[in-house]
Amino acid sequence: MFNRIYLEITNHCNLACSFCPPHARNTRFLSVGEINHRIHSIAHATKNVYFHVKGEPLMSPHLQDALDAALRNDLSVHLVSNGLLMDQHGSLILNHPAIKTITVSLHSYSELGLDQQAKQIAILRQW
Repeated sequence: MFNRIYLEITNHCNLACSFCPPHARNTRFLSVGEINHRIHSIAHATKNVYFHVKGEPLMSPHLQDALDAALRNDLSVHLVSNGLLMDQHGSLILNHPAIKTITVSLHSYSELGLDQQAKQIAILRQW
């Protein structure tokens, strides 16, 4: 049994930080079918799934489906985000029973423009 498994529901990100190496893969979002299959496939091997690798999970149009699949498979979701889309998904991620932790990475903050810095500060103050 693994302590955790990372699942990249998208490799698309809304930032291009210098510390995150670029990838040569096509940028894409997992489909609902792919999400369901992968979540079901890992459920026997862990109880903790992290939606984080290269992409920003809040950009996935199937975030709700991924959370629902985790819940159906008795997995705790640990969400890692840059925080820029928290205002759009706050209700979902604060209230979904599958989410165990939400980590907002501020590593990119110093690389943001002043407008984006102000936006991120305003969003995080709401939390």
